[in-house]
Amino acid sequence: MTVFPVIVRELRAESRHAFNYWLRVIGALALLLVMVMIWWERDIGIEQGARIFGNLNTTLFFAIWILVPLLTADCLSREKREGTLGLLFLTPLKPKDIVLAKGLVHGVRALTLLMSALPVLMLPFLMGGVGWREALLSVMVNLSAVWLALGAGLLASAWTKQWLRALLLAEILGFVFLLLFGWVYGRLIVEVLQSSPWALTGANDLFPLTFMLCTGFQGTWVMILNGLSAPDRLLWLKTVGFLLMLSLAMLALIVLWTARRLKQSWQEEPPSARQLWWYKTFCTPQFGLDFYHRFMRRKLEKNPIGWLQQRTWSARLITWSWLGLLVSIYIFVFGLGGFGRSFESTQTILACGLVLNMAFSAAGSFRHERESGVLELLLVAPLGVRQLIWGRVRGIFSQFGTAILLMLGIWIYLELHFAFDQSGAGQIFFFTVTFLTLPVIGLYFSLLYQNFLIATIATLLIGVLLPLLLVRAGGMALGMVLEHFFPPEIGLPGVVPSLGWRVLGGLHQLLIFTPLGASACQLFLAFFLGRLLHRNLTNRTFAFQRGGG
Repeated sequence: MTVFPVIVRELRAESRHAFNYWLRVIGALALLLVMVMIWWERDIGIEQGARIFGNLNTTLFFAIWILVPLLTADCLSREKREGTLGLLFLTPLKPKDIVLAKGLVHGVRALTLLMSALPVLMLPFLMGGVGWREALLSVMVNLSAVWLALGAGLLASAWTKQWLRALLLAEILGFVFLLLFGWVYGRLIVEVLQSSPWALTGANDLFPLTFMLCTGFQGTWVMILNGLSAPDRLLWLKTVGFLLMLSLAMLALIVLWTARRLKQSWQEEPPSARQLWWYKTFCTPQFGLDFYHRFMRRKLEKNPIGWLQQRTWSARLITWSWLGLLVSIYIFVFGLGGFGRSFESTQTILACGLVLNMAFSAAGSFRHERESGVLELLLVAPLGVRQLIWGRVRGIFSQFGTAILLMLGIWIYLELHFAFDQSGAGQIFFFTVTFLTLPVIGLYFSLLYQNFLIATIATLLIGVLLPLLLVRAGGMALGMVLEHFFPPEIGLPGVVPSLGWRVLGGLHQLLIFTPLGASACQLFLAFFLGRLLHRNLTNRTFAFQRGGG
């Protein structure tokens, strides 16, 4: 078959990408990080094996839905951009063969993420409380997620040629497939549980129960399986197996549709009349053209580097999409009168989404300019290095600033009106500092790495997770030192009233209040990486090659 040489070519090409090796490390580190967080919350004991396994599987499940669509999103669109897709069609290959080869190779990449997680998932088995049924459920559910997430990436890659649009479309389709999978899974499993003690008492319980049934969060699988009869357990396993086969069949349909789409759109053709109408109607300014032109001209003259961040309609669409999403949610919640302590978790989710989107935008900074050669012109233009850095940082702020101010303003109002505890104020402070520092950190890694995913993951790890880990570990270490020298029954101030030990005690309190200490760490990292970024741009020591993954 002619498809086998293409598979070998793709495997050899992917073996030269360093990110495929880092992917396995990232998968294992993510699960180890969850283990460390559980250990910080409480001591790990034998009776907690089921809960730890459920939390680890939850992390792996959502890592699949986030990473696998991104891994596959550029496999076909990149061939279009580089003009190599036409060369493949000069061979006896059919569109189905090309899509099948691409999907198989990237499926192997996705499976390496699962394989890297296996050693960490074995730890709860050694602790006890987890059996072969939970392991089989984990394998089938995660494989179903891999098939559907792989299909989302293939669909996005065949639909568009630009890498950024392909990534965004892949994540959107992945989210839609996740909702579809959760809805079908929940409906089928709930029928199994109707005759058990876990039967639903109302429709409002469907969403949280579906989430726990999909992932086994907090040891849900073990608790439910122990309460089911043997026939119901077998029926549950058969149902999940049926969903696995259904997901594989859906992936096969997606491959066929993608091959048909690829056959129709592999040649570079002018946009059709319908595409021109859509672009003119929804992507071109129609009202206030004089004001719009003056506004964009003023931005170009004041901040030309930031203007590059917002020159396209797709970049401006991100700004208005976030603003429209927040306004819609707040109007809906205001109308229902649902503001309260329970809404604080929704604010946290929205803030995490903004952080993730800002990390994507910052890590992708200057990527298009680097691939097209515009960055070479910027470096020889009469613009200083500091202007290049702060121009792009201000461009990112202007892209997300309106949504950030709206969200933080509503959040502060909730804290003042409902008199929440200090944890809410700490979250507000932490996310505020994150929004301020993440563009600088993301810009540093965007020019340090060619691969967009590596730059994004490094931005999130260094800009968000590392400060939290360092502060939490420092607080625990300093607390153990103080407790060793000054037991609680004696107390620190009464024994040694010296200034040095009082400073240590105050530092311990700062580290215990994790958001404040983590924010201080973020400011230090942003300042340090900003200095390194300035030095690298001055000395031209960064990933400067055009193209690349």
